[in-house]
Amino acid sequence: MQFAMQGAFGSSAAAGAVERDWSIPAGGAGGARGSEAQARPERASPDAPARRLVAVADDDPTIAMALEVWLEHLGYEPRVFSSCDALLRWTQTDAPPVAAFVLDVQMEGRGGPETCLEIKRIPAYSATPAVLVSSIPAGELSASAQEVGSSWVSKDGRMLGNLAACLARVVR
Repeated sequence: MQFAMQGAFGSSAAAGAVERDWSIPAGGAGGARGSEAQARPERASPDAPARRLVAVADDDPTIAMALEVWLEHLGYEPRVFSSCDALLRWTQTDAPPVAAFVLDVQMEGRGGPETCLEIKRIPAYSATPAVLVSSIPAGELSASAQEVGSSWVSKDGRMLGNLAACLARVVR
């Protein structure tokens, strides 16, 4: 089985979501290719619980991909955006139920703290938890998170484990 990320961040029209190809190469596993391959496995039964959506905004493709894979591993359905502006456009047009937002603090244009405040002004998301992630010093990150009423996780070697623990605390 082959895993391949296709497209660049921001290549999807207005949404800015990452496009993925989870195809199996020809000759492998029955030869399913491209559109024949499923993006996600089907649920085992109609009684299986729906995966909770976590919206992520991070402009670093490596971090975004790591977060996407990690969130899928944890059982969430990640929706990844290359900018906070793209994420905000998505919330204002689609407004699907979101379990949590994971927002990079330092991005070109609008950053995570400003985006968090904007999201909390949208009635459908006013109580949705947000987690700020950044490599800025922990004291600064903690202060930014407190100002906007969010949790925070440092971008360091413990980021993924700390994010899992944080989401376990705040997602209901």
